[in-house]
Amino acid sequence: MNWKVWACFAAAAMFGGALHAQMEGDETEETVNYLMEMLDGDGDGKITKAELKTAAEADAEGGTESEKLETYGSYLLEFLAEDANDDEVVTRDELKTFLKNSEEGKKGKISAKDWETYTKEYLDPGFAAELKNYDKDNDSAISRKEAEAIEDFPEEAFTQLDADKDGKITAAEYKQFIRTAMAESYEIEGDAAKPEPEKLEVPEKVKQNFSKADGDGDGFISKAEMKKAMAEGQANRAYWWGVYIAFLSMDTNDDLKVDINEYYVYGKDENEGKAHVFYPKDKTEAMTEIWADLDGDKDGKVTQAEFSKLFPSGEGYDSAEEFKGMDADNSGDVSKDEMWDALKPQFAKGFKFPDKDKDGSTSNAGGDNSGGEINKEAFALYTKVGRSWTTKTTANYGGIEMVTYTKTEVLEVGDDFAKIKTTVLDKDKKEMMPGTETKISFRVASGSGGTAPEVKTEEETIKVEAGEYECVKVTVEAAGTKTTSWTAKKFPGLLVKSSSEGGGGKSSTELVEFKE
Repeated sequence: MNWKVWACFAAAAMFGGALHAQMEGDETEETVNYLMEMLDGDGDGKITKAELKTAAEADAEGGTESEKLETYGSYLLEFLAEDANDDEVVTRDELKTFLKNSEEGKKGKISAKDWETYTKEYLDPGFAAELKNYDKDNDSAISRKEAEAIEDFPEEAFTQLDADKDGKITAAEYKQFIRTAMAESYEIEGDAAKPEPEKLEVPEKVKQNFSKADGDGDGFISKAEMKKAMAEGQANRAYWWGVYIAFLSMDTNDDLKVDINEYYVYGKDENEGKAHVFYPKDKTEAMTEIWADLDGDKDGKVTQAEFSKLFPSGEGYDSAEEFKGMDADNSGDVSKDEMWDALKPQFAKGFKFPDKDKDGSTSNAGGDNSGGEINKEAFALYTKVGRSWTTKTTANYGGIEMVTYTKTEVLEVGDDFAKIKTTVLDKDKKEMMPGTETKISFRVASGSGGTAPEVKTEEETIKVEAGEYECVKVTVEAAGTKTTSWTAKKFPGLLVKSSSEGGGGKSSTELVEFKE
């Protein structure tokens, strides 16, 4: 790794990713057409993150793993800035708007979700790779001595990155440096000037209690440490749920760890009778943890058998009766909403539950009734945990042929959402980079904007490697490119086959495996 990656990342951020740098001087519409043709592998008029990964891998073909990650990082940053509604898909309209704003000198916008994605998929794995290569004392940091082994890594780079001047570079310092550099070209949510946090005089007894919980002595209590310190030995799992709800409320900056100030203020508010605040984002996180305990078969609902297994009847406690009280709609199973409705009153005295997060948004990952109507029929593909499918894409541009596979797996299903994992594989079906987890909302907003190109639709039964499927066939002709796609009637959104030709190249995609 060289200094460009560690400190001159600012240059990459300021001038944008490799994609748009190539297009300087072209008209916006021509640029949009070019990029859609290059990146929209299945020709459906939008660019997904999986398609982006495929393009980045092709651009970095033959390079080292570090070079491949750097290429993907530059592609990803632009993709996130273009994706105005944070649905992890870039449409033609979003791309056009982003380019026009760039021409006018306007900064791109990076949301809190974008920053989280960028950190998880690029910054964290990049720093982890450097730790693996150079962190000889295994303290999860790069010391000054260890940095000397890094090629082309000057002393001034270390000085800049070592923000607290303790002689080592941590992941947090590295990410903060990158974030500061990005601010030259991007408006990053949460970067507005903030008042210095109040310096609190923490009583010695509080410090001692905090230190006992902070098992590794890093100055933070993690989720695992809190679980060990406060819930160890508790046979009733619900005890841990209550502790975790308190932990999430205590964690005011949502980094899933608690510092001594957060710990002290929470206890101080408790003693003074002040209600703690529990945001929708906290609810989503809490229900993810609670649901993992309850939903044994991971089918997105909890039956009486699953509940009774965790909380068996005995000594005056009737598990079946409690379950019946939770099952508000008498469906025979309990949803996340029903479980939360049963838990929430237990905390009503000491907690406030605002409808919106601190940034003004409302989270519906836990099942909140907002953000449009639920339409599970339209998202039938994603309603079964364990379902997976794999497509093969063959692209030929300029006489160069590239074959990749994309595997999608359903990891979790909720009342109004699913979590999926998408992994891009090479021609030998080996993982090109770690898979990406995405949330699919089953809610459909009313109305839609934009103008679509001419579309020809018909029904057709086709046979591919994965089997025979009744499909909806769609043909789109736009900007000199003709694209035909076949999607399954039974599972809207499942691409069975597609072909695209135009602009000096062609590509095709076929479903090669489908597992129920």
